[in-house]
Amino acid sequence: MGEREGSLGRYVQSLRLFKCPGDRSRVTLADGTYPRLRSYTMNAHMGTKVLWGSGGEYFLKMGEWNRFNRPGWIVFVDTHEDTMDLCIFNLSRDAAYGVWGIYPASRHGRAGTLGYVDGHVELKRWVDPRTTPPVTGAPPGPSGNVFGSPDYHYLWLRTSKLQPIYEFDDDF
Repeated sequence: MGEREGSLGRYVQSLRLFKCPGDRSRVTLADGTYPRLRSYTMNAHMGTKVLWGSGGEYFLKMGEWNRFNRPGWIVFVDTHEDTMDLCIFNLSRDAAYGVWGIYPASRHGRAGTLGYVDGHVELKRWVDPRTTPPVTGAPPGPSGNVFGSPDYHYLWLRTSKLQPIYEFDDDF
């Protein structure tokens, strides 16, 4: 590994870091079916301008996330097998409600792994059934209105700087 692999390259000792040992999913290519190489996507608001202009603020330097009073910033999300088409994770929004476009993984008994900027990792158990569509081998598609979803709210608080679409008690 090295700097040619990006800003994280010098810290990565093995590419296995990007693959959950519990991820048994496969990907089909023109010449066959292979084990998936990675299980995690990176917060689209961290270290990249890939969605620049789509709204929200992006964090390009380590100290920038301290400007906002949030419980912690997620860098990596264990991602649902059927929505692993991109390397980034972001939450789709419009003026009235949120939409799951890329779902978090639930391969650990309705739970998925989250990696934070301070280096700690959390196994988050999802409580809203809209967060955990079954793995079918085909993209599940946007979920529609997830207003009131404690799972969506939990990830929104830790992945984006955008103002809340809705306010509600964290008890579900």
